[in-house]
Amino acid sequence: MIITVEQNLCVAVYIIKLNFMKKNVGKTDGVIRLILVAILAISYFALGLSGVTGIVVLGIAVLLCLTVVTGICPLYYPFGINTAEKKKK
Repeated sequence: MIITVEQNLCVAVYIIKLNFMKKNVGKTDGVIRLILVAILAISYFALGLSGVTGIVVLGIAVLLCLTVVTGICPLYYPFGINTAEKKKK
């Protein structure tokens, strides 16, 4: 089965229309995540972590940082969690 570019574009447009990736990380949540990133980075360099442990610690730090920058945490979607502020009408 060959998937064409047009089919891929249709799927992308459909996902955008669903607004699946809405921001769900609030300011307080973001600050807590950045504090965790700092703690993980300091522990990585201070303790001289290497190997699998070092990779896991840096990987978690990068993921937390990405969720703060984008404002989206994919793990929140299945649980229906949203810490972002609601827009006032």
